[in-house]
Formats: sequence, C-alpha cells, structure tokens
Amino acid sequence: MKNASTDTAGLVGLTRDEMISCHGGLVFWAAVGAGVCISAFTEIIADWDNFKAGLSGACKR
Repeated sequence: MKNASTDTAGLVGLTRDEMISCHGGLVFWAAVGAGVCISAFTEIIADWDNFKAGLSGACKR
C-alpha cells in the first residue's frame, strides 16, 4: 500500500461549480424534497382517521 497516496494518484480538486453539477445541485434536491412532501401528504389524507387519532393520543395500542 505504499502507492496509495493522493499525492501520486494524479487527483485534481473540483471547483464549487463542478461539485454542484456533479451532485445534482439545488434543482435536484428541491425535486426530491417536493416528492417526499407530496407522498407524505397523500398518505396522511388516505389515512386521515388514524392520523387524527394519533395526534389526539387516542390511538389503539
């Protein structure tokens, strides 16, 4: 493992813009967040009675 150094591997650092483009940036994470919120909201509406009972503390144990 003598050759496993980052100095000899020929690696180059990324700029901020390159990191954002590689990781998807804000648009990607905004779309993921919106999808999570929509699916959570849909599940709450589909099971409203149990959701309401859980908030009031009257859920079955």
